[in-house]
This record gives sequence, structure tokens and C-alpha cells, in this order.
Amino acid sequence: MKKIITLLFVATLVFTSCEGPEGPPGPPGYDGAVAEFFETTVNFNSANEFSQLIPIPDNIEISDFDVLQVYLLWGQDNNGNDIWRALPQTRQLDQGDLIYNFDYTIADVNLF
Repeated sequence: MKKIITLLFVATLVFTSCEGPEGPPGPPGYDGAVAEFFETTVNFNSANEFSQLIPIPDNIEISDFDVLQVYLLWGQDNNGNDIWRALPQTRQLDQGDLIYNFDYTIADVNLF
């Protein structure tokens, strides 16, 4: 049985090998997406119901098929470099869990 499986495996490799001239090159690729960003400072409190609506600046264009990512400045390392964490993010406090999250449209970002 093992010999039959080995023979079939070798036969498959032999009959599927490439022959003939190399085909033409494919079309050139895209240059890649350009990421745009902006930073803002938010203070959550009971007056704003622990939520902040942030308009997207006019110089940043968001389309219906774009993806928006939000990062939270979590702290700094020993060398003073910023540590960023992608939302959603959970922080455990004595009072319970605090979950930072967001939603967005093409016009604004709601942080809560």
C-alpha cells in the first residue's frame, strides 16, 4: 500500500511539472495605500457621558470602503517612546472593567 501511495505521489509530481517558455510578466501593481492620521486629546467624564464625538479633519478624505483605526496612547517605555494600543481596549480597575471603544462614519469618530 505504501508503495502505491509513493508511486502515485511521484507520478503526480512528474505529470504536473512545468514545461515550455515562461509567460509574459503580469501588470504592474499599485503603489500602495497612503495612511493618513491625526491626533486629539479627549477627556471622558459624566458631563459628556463618557463619550466624545470627534469630527474628521477636512484635509482627510474617508470613503465608504475605507477602514478607520483608533489607537490609545497607553504610556511610554523606559526610553520615552510612546506606547500605542489599538481600540477596543480593556483596563481593569478596582471599580470594574473599563472598555475603550469607538465607532465611525465618513464624517466623525465617536470614542466611548
